Amino acid sequence: LFQPDVRYSDGFWSFTGSSKYRQAFWARSSLTKPHAAIRKLQMLDTGKAQVDWTLGGGLSGMSLSIPMSSVFELNLVTGRVTAHTESWDLRGLSPPVAAAVLGSRVLWSAKAASKAASDKIGSKINEGLSSLTSMDEDEYYSNPDDPTRFFQKQDNGMNDAFMLATGVAALYLVFKVFEQLETL
Repeated sequence: LFQPDVRYSDGFWSFTGSSKYRQAFWARSSLTKPHAAIRKLQMLDTGKAQVDWTLGGGLSGMSLSIPMSSVFELNLVTGRVTAHTESWDLRGLSPPVAAAVLGSRVLWSAKAASKAASDKIGSKINEGLSSLTSMDEDEYYSNPDDPTRFFQKQDNGMNDAFMLATGVAALYLVFKVFEQLETL
């Protein structure tokens, strides 16, 4: 459904990558009994669709119904979503409900952003540590004239086969030389 590098934005939170759609969104984690109703579907042009819908549920004991609009940009070849933008219309809500929604959204978005940053930093640290520990002594050697320069040995199996063939040929040559010396 989504491209691997899909872009999402709703004014509070944005991300890139289809894997982020697997985590909980604000409505699922903050609202009690969240539900949605689609009001209108339309194609804006050949590669862009708009879905107008209503998000309902309860927040802090208050009932709410938020008009939403989602715009999807599509890849015309694969049919997958390349960009997804949502907009919220809080004008129809009472001031206390709108304030509760905004506060909840800001708090949830800050938590999601800090979790994403923490995950990214953790993955970079793990990637760096794994690259340091995976560097075998056999794969690299230093230049004796300049110890700050390292070279990687070519180890693709062909070198081993070549060395084996060279060794067998040398042994065969030695054997033939001794065989010829015996006949003299």
